[in-house]
Amino acid sequence: MEEECNELSLELTVVDPVILSYLKQFTDEETRNDKAMEALKVGVIALQSASPSLDTSVVSEKFTAMQAEMNKNIDGLKDTLVEYYRQYFDPEGGAVKDFLDKQLGASSEFSKKLDPANKESIISQVEEKVQQLVKEQVDSLQKAFSLDEEDSALSRFKKSMDEQMGMIKTDLAAFQSNIATSLGWDKTFKKEENRGAKKGMVFEALLYEHVAQVAEAAGDSSRSTGHEQGAVLNSTKGDCVITIGATHVAAGEKIVIEAKQDQSYTFIKSIEELQVAKENRKAKIGIFAYAKGYEPPEVNEFRREGNDFYVVVDREDIEAGNPSFFIDAAIKIARNMIALRKEENEKAGLDVKKTEDLISNIFREIEEIADCMEKSTTIQKHAEYIGKKLGHHSKAQRANLDALIELLELELDLDQITTKTTKKKSRKAKGAPKASADDLEENE
Repeated sequence: MEEECNELSLELTVVDPVILSYLKQFTDEETRNDKAMEALKVGVIALQSASPSLDTSVVSEKFTAMQAEMNKNIDGLKDTLVEYYRQYFDPEGGAVKDFLDKQLGASSEFSKKLDPANKESIISQVEEKVQQLVKEQVDSLQKAFSLDEEDSALSRFKKSMDEQMGMIKTDLAAFQSNIATSLGWDKTFKKEENRGAKKGMVFEALLYEHVAQVAEAAGDSSRSTGHEQGAVLNSTKGDCVITIGATHVAAGEKIVIEAKQDQSYTFIKSIEELQVAKENRKAKIGIFAYAKGYEPPEVNEFRREGNDFYVVVDREDIEAGNPSFFIDAAIKIARNMIALRKEENEKAGLDVKKTEDLISNIFREIEEIADCMEKSTTIQKHAEYIGKKLGHHSKAQRANLDALIELLELELDLDQITTKTTKKKSRKAKGAPKASADDLEENE
């Protein structure tokens, strides 16, 4: 093994102009030697740095020193992190734990704000506010449905229903009077002058004239729309429209009426057509009016289906300028139903069941009226039939008497026999209709 050399003697002759120029500036020999040694060292280092290969021992030495330094720093960092972790996250006294306990702990202001037992807490304040709002709503609803409050929704509805029932009772009284008149044989023949030009009008136009009068009396407007296209493409469904007047709570809302004098309209077909008419005219409620004698068997003068009405209208009543009870009632009730629904939306808490019960009572009364009208019509028909039969039998009896007199060739004065026979017949037929007596007079 080659011994380590700490000293090496060299004798050099310098001929390089650059080196010579550099060393000549130093006149002192010792200084010149030091500078030459320094230049030699710099040159050696430069040669080593420029070499493509490195001295492995130098690299190993430097790397080892660097590794040791890094290990030392890492160990120091570990100790620092442990200390920081203990300082901030120690469960027994770390800064983070103390901070969270202070901000969110049982004794913190945050916990106090969420404590239901604390009157100043957020939960207590929210609960108090909710109770206050609920109480206000309950008080408002109680006032709205109190009959003691004159301006409450229920009081206004009851007042409106009382007015409508008064009108219905008035119409019913008039109807009963008409029935009594019919049974007294005063309605057998109506005066043609009361019908005038209405006799030749189609049912839809005739009904619209009546509806327009009813709407005007209620402060509403009406429009005949049977030939106008509505909201549904290419559809003219909806013969006339009532628009509720500006003074009503449901101002601007619409009721559509479909009129038919057509035997082919079944009840199902009527329902389907009325739904289209409502959509076409943007109406809340629809009324389907059948000319009397053209209604389907499911409709007994008056029927309610959902929010819509199906009624029978006697053309002769309208032609004579008389009230038409069932369509008039349907229009009035429809106006109140729309008003009721309007108040439901505004009050947001209306007792629908209670109000529906009130309306159902009205419907039951109207259905009873319809049933009475149907029965009275049947009575009238039977009475007319009896009158015709009595007239027929009176004629036959008179003919038989005449034949008997001629056969017996009585010498009695024919005028006296005729007088006696007439008086006798008059006494027997005292309860017969006036029409039958007229027939006897005509035969004589």
